[in-house]
Amino acid sequence: MWTECVKSERHTFSSLTKVLLHKKLVQFLPQLQAAGIQSACDLERHPRSSLRGILGDVLLDELLASAARPSKKSRQDIPQVLPRTRGSLQRLGIEPSPAGNNEAAQLDLEEADRLFLRDRWAATSQAPRESRWVTWTRLSDRRGFPAIPVSRQSLFSVGALLKAGGYRSTAQYISVAKQKHKQAGFVWGPDLDEARAQALRSINRGLGPSTPKLDLRLENAGPRFTQEVNVAFDELRVPQADRIRFAAQACITACWFMLRGIELANVQGRDITFNRAARTVKLQLPVRKTDTEAKGCYRVHRCICNPTHSSECSQTTPPELFGTLFQKCLCTDGMSKLCVYHALLQVVLQMRREQSWRPDTHLFVAQSSEVATKAQVVFLARACAFVLQREQLEEWGHDAVTRWSQHVFRVAGAQLFARSFLDVAYIQLLGRWGGLVDAPQASVPSLPRSTMPPTLALPDLDDVASRAGFDTEMIAYLSAKGITNAGLFLHCFTDQAKIAPFFEPLRAGFDLAGNTVKRSDDERLILEAATRVALDELSVRRSQMLAASTPVPAALPGASVSSPSSESHKVPKTLPKNYWSEYVKEFESVILLGRNREFPSHLLLGAEEVLARMVHQHQTSKQYSPVRLGEIISLRHFTPSKAANPFAPKDDSRTKMILDDSGTFTKAMRHVPEPQKLVTLLDAVEAIKWALMFSRWSDEHDASLWAEFWQNLCRDYPKNFPQIRAFLDKAFLHVSLQMRANKSFHEASSEVLTWPKQDELNRPAPFDSSEPRKGKGEQGPKGDSKGYKGKAFDKGFEGGKGKFVQQRQW
Repeated sequence: MWTECVKSERHTFSSLTKVLLHKKLVQFLPQLQAAGIQSACDLERHPRSSLRGILGDVLLDELLASAARPSKKSRQDIPQVLPRTRGSLQRLGIEPSPAGNNEAAQLDLEEADRLFLRDRWAATSQAPRESRWVTWTRLSDRRGFPAIPVSRQSLFSVGALLKAGGYRSTAQYISVAKQKHKQAGFVWGPDLDEARAQALRSINRGLGPSTPKLDLRLENAGPRFTQEVNVAFDELRVPQADRIRFAAQACITACWFMLRGIELANVQGRDITFNRAARTVKLQLPVRKTDTEAKGCYRVHRCICNPTHSSECSQTTPPELFGTLFQKCLCTDGMSKLCVYHALLQVVLQMRREQSWRPDTHLFVAQSSEVATKAQVVFLARACAFVLQREQLEEWGHDAVTRWSQHVFRVAGAQLFARSFLDVAYIQLLGRWGGLVDAPQASVPSLPRSTMPPTLALPDLDDVASRAGFDTEMIAYLSAKGITNAGLFLHCFTDQAKIAPFFEPLRAGFDLAGNTVKRSDDERLILEAATRVALDELSVRRSQMLAASTPVPAALPGASVSSPSSESHKVPKTLPKNYWSEYVKEFESVILLGRNREFPSHLLLGAEEVLARMVHQHQTSKQYSPVRLGEIISLRHFTPSKAANPFAPKDDSRTKMILDDSGTFTKAMRHVPEPQKLVTLLDAVEAIKWALMFSRWSDEHDASLWAEFWQNLCRDYPKNFPQIRAFLDKAFLHVSLQMRANKSFHEASSEVLTWPKQDELNRPAPFDSSEPRKGKGEQGPKGDSKGYKGKAFDKGFEGGKGKFVQQRQW
């Protein structure tokens, strides 16, 4: 922009002349004056369409372009966002420019071709792709084969070397070779696809999981977190020129917004917006990993502090300025050290005071670069781990700090929200995982103040454990196992089946601070009972906390506000009175070819509980949730051919009852099987179509288009059945979240239908725990008579030897 050459007065005529001299556009001064532009400020506010008519597209691009500042090194992998809003033949030299511009645009065709070929892949992936191709070429030479064309024999030979070398990302190496093979004009046929699948199966067999991403426990930050991070830079011997400024604030920002390393480095002044009245901060993300078109999105978090002045203080500093340079007193009552609103406010106000803030200035930079490099972000992550993970490093050794990388902030943010009992769907939406990115204008409010962090409101774990009957050694045992607060205790033992295995090491003896601690069978039974007592106390306390906080965590705009548990308690299990008959009457009132059409009641009869939930969500709560693929077809009484549904649930007197967090017994959730055959998936999509129409989520036209899209996808790609099923689940979740944001089904489903389906179909097949497995079951208890034999969807056991009852395939 032209603001770089006019830093002081922008409302005078001289400021306009300075801009035009700087941009070499003085010859257009008369036309600009005739349009009413008398200053740089007028030029900035003038409509772009009018400026385009005066200057033309090429010169307007030059006027809007930012001046380069080559004094410091920058990152080459920072995505570029083009400011243009429309195409132009003037930039190509095909159409003439407006009067006054006698120079025709000169387009470098070779440069245009180079940029086109370069941007087929992201800047961050080009170097790894070249590295994989070089490796493939060297391995092919080692086995005596040309790199291209790829043959079945060369694929197996190179695959053997990749397996012997312990490579984990073999699919990416073969993918690069496949692309080079096709670019050279060779055909990649079904025989090579089969060879590729066999090679990957061999190489990945027994490979084991990848190294898990490490966490940053942001709750461990003390009141002197800023000073401690600076001390950690000294301890780790990080060069002064590579230390990111505002390190503590950068850590808090990256965790709350779940930023990747390159996203943190690319945060600029124009991307931050404060709302002091609502005490919220908005971060605009112009480019993301999954946003190749740079459409952008933003996320909003609000202040979690409740700042107040002490009784002796006579100052009147407003709450939104606490913790900044404008605070005239030293009061810290109610301030949270984890508040992202005040963290970013401190950074912006400090930069403005130093007169270093500009819209295009990156906030978190080091002295040696204009944009934080990957290495500098890694140094920041390690310094934060050195402070926040001190106990873990004392156990592993301080050299283990090198295991933390720049992706740790994203992991830490997700773990922080999970420990705050935020729903996984909202965590995915906040973190912009996969296709779960809201509309560019949408806002996702943050957690309510009362639930962040939850460990501050729950009672102390040592006190609860002591009241439940834990002695000092067992409290130390909990700590040695990593359970150091009440929130973790709740999280670990939510599934009470994990209690007994947790104390099992005490049977043989557990080393605790140099002493071997053992507990007999009776003592371990007492510990299990004490654990349940402590769990009940914490569950009741947590239910009281959630009931006191009326806002829904991270509720989407337009969604009704209710307590976290109100939705599950108020959802009816039966349809409203006369709803079925009224809808069927309305549907069958339409006459086609001289007769009334017939509603296919047999496709939905028996699934009234699911239909009642959908109707309630549409008419009352607006808290839409996706319908599982097998949810309707596993409940209805009839198949599409009007035969009795063999998978319909039977009345079972042995229904399991569980004790929920509020201390009441409820019926255990029924397992919803997923379709395992293509025909069943087609039936499930058809049933969901009629459910969408019946609950009035959608009209008949949009529901039919939705079902037709998925049915055609199944028929066109029958071999990609697992990917289609995962794609459909992901798409339905996206539609539900969009409808919570006051979008119609038509708008939400139209977005899904434009997604690149090939990207989803090329993903690896997801793991499906519902698929039947062959093999022996667990060892059953010995006895003289046979034990209870499980029905469909359950495991069965018999006395003496274990038997596994397979799930029936759909």
